[in-house]
Amino acid sequence: MSSRAMSIIAVLAIIACIDSMGVADTVIFQEGEINLLTSSTYIGTEDNTIIKLTSGSAHVDYNYGVYHHFSVGSNGTTILRKALMRFDLSSLDGKYASIDSVKLKLHVLTDPGPNVDVSFANTLELYRLTDVNGDWVEGSQVTGGIENGASCWNYRQYNTKPWDSGVGGTSAADYNGPAIASLGFGPTNPTGWLELDFNDVSFIGNWVVGNNPGMVLRVTNEATNSLISFEHSEHASALLHPQLVINYTPVPEPGSLALLLSVFTAIYMIRRKH
Repeated sequence: MSSRAMSIIAVLAIIACIDSMGVADTVIFQEGEINLLTSSTYIGTEDNTIIKLTSGSAHVDYNYGVYHHFSVGSNGTTILRKALMRFDLSSLDGKYASIDSVKLKLHVLTDPGPNVDVSFANTLELYRLTDVNGDWVEGSQVTGGIENGASCWNYRQYNTKPWDSGVGGTSAADYNGPAIASLGFGPTNPTGWLELDFNDVSFIGNWVVGNNPGMVLRVTNEATNSLISFEHSEHASALLHPQLVINYTPVPEPGSLALLLSVFTAIYMIRRKH
């Protein structure tokens, strides 16, 4: 084979090698579904609704950690809800060279009843909780009730650790602004999947290694009748569970690097002979 032909083959090999090293990949973190990074069922979602009733009900101390849905928004008069969320991303550790994009996908409650009641347009806002609030506990209450050590409106761990602001309900002092994602909805009831695209992914690396305080989901205007509910990670159908979708560039495989080195070596040897 001529040196020219060998050079062309070498160049093509380099292009193929570099292309394989830089191909973006996607992983979906969804409770009860297969995680492609581990080839096993993903178990790592936490979600909980925290509730305040203006009548002063004990609901401010109630936990809803394994309720079949979680809610955000208000009926405009007597009730206000926010949602806490967190995904374990540790299976990404050592697997990515860069995080390229992230989105949160939530499925609107399929049997909404009064739990999806949108009379006015509003906006979903997603914020990162501050690190000091990161020890909130999802809890295990099915229909709502007081649980020692679990999160609720007044406490990140009832009844020993209030939210850091001391105000309750994760006030603005309890999360980092601005919002990392937002999405408008209404004035009619939405259905199906809603997608919140992150506008900042710089903190995902911290989440991967365990410094993950979680997120709070709320609506912008809490005084209007805009109550929306989503399928919880404990819902009977795993396909409807919340998803965190991450697009990333993988760390190059050692075999790809070795191939690239061998191609450059071959080119060097060809040039030395001629």
